[in-house]
Amino acid sequence: MIKFGTWVSAVIAATVLATSGRAADDQELIAESGAMEIVLLRQHSVQHDLGLTDVHGKKIHSFATKQWEKAREIHKLPAAEQDAKYNELTKENEKFLSDLLTADQRKRLDQISLQVAGLLTAGRPDIASQLKLTSDQKKKLEAFHKEAHKEAKAILKEATDANTKQDELKKLHETNKTHLIGLLTSEQKAIWKTLVGPEFKGELHFSAAKKD
Repeated sequence: MIKFGTWVSAVIAATVLATSGRAADDQELIAESGAMEIVLLRQHSVQHDLGLTDVHGKKIHSFATKQWEKAREIHKLPAAEQDAKYNELTKENEKFLSDLLTADQRKRLDQISLQVAGLLTAGRPDIASQLKLTSDQKKKLEAFHKEAHKEAKAILKEATDANTKQDELKKLHETNKTHLIGLLTSEQKAIWKTLVGPEFKGELHFSAAKKD
């Protein structure tokens, strides 16, 4: 069953980089399909990289806010009813991205997502297939991800201030990148380099989702 994950916590799950103002006990860190991309699109640096306009930015903000509210309402439903609703949300995310972006922009957004998410997205079926991950590598990747998830939640709960939280999560993000690269063979590293594309150099700033 898909558990409730805010758009912010979806990115935390993937990046172990951002901070969230929400309480740790309701952060089930899950990167739902399309959710991470929507959060990334709200970043001005990502919009600039993709060559999006202010008009695009307003559409993204409006859509992301609506999806956040829908996710909150779905979370209130009985567990048995949540899957179907989350699947609808996923389809809406994918349609929005398809309608908003050109093929080249979508490809670039995927590249940025891979760079930011790294450890998590490498285990996605489509990416794992392209990397030709072995069963042993998949198991190790899953173990790394679970540990990163655990450490991220601890940081979010225990860090005393926003700066400390951000610094600790950045360190964990770098550790995760090291784990991922260390797991791959030379051939797989070359494939990964092609998948992630040119380096994204923009800054990312996350906070709890809110209407602003």
